[in-house]
Amino acid sequence: MGSAGGGSRTFAIDGSAVGPRADLPAAGLIQDPSGNLYGTTQYGGDVSRESNDIEGCGAVFRVNRSGGETVLYSFTGGGGRRMSPYAGVIQDKLGNLYGTASIGGANNGGTLFELDPSGTLTVLYSFNSKVGGRDGEGPEGDLLLSPAGNLYGVTSHGGAHQSGVVFEIMM
Repeated sequence: MGSAGGGSRTFAIDGSAVGPRADLPAAGLIQDPSGNLYGTTQYGGDVSRESNDIEGCGAVFRVNRSGGETVLYSFTGGGGRRMSPYAGVIQDKLGNLYGTASIGGANNGGTLFELDPSGTLTVLYSFNSKVGGRDGEGPEGDLLLSPAGNLYGVTSHGGAHQSGVVFEIMM
């Protein structure tokens, strides 16, 4: 975040914190009209939950204008299956965040999720490349929200040649 004088500020992600934390942010950030930053991490979250993974399964976080970090949602793997988000999130006009987790979900092929402003996560779609090769698996790229409100993205696997797909989720 630059300032009028040409300076800059750095905000640290505190991976050593006790309790929910954000570890290994690898995707880009978005900024809301109030100046808050939102992103995802591949590890971290609340490692005390059912993840069976001491590194955690990832998190969605917010950094406010003062640099304070808040974990908005901690992913769990359930049964030891990681649900790490590799891509960042996008935000609609109502403040809902949308993103993907590259593995996990009902079919362990990844998920498309919505995180509402109250912190409730809804899985909108569970990917599964085993349904005749049509569906993708492993969504890892950024999402696009069209003017019509549909979500577009890509997967790294699945499709007719197991080389990935471009998908559309109509909202």
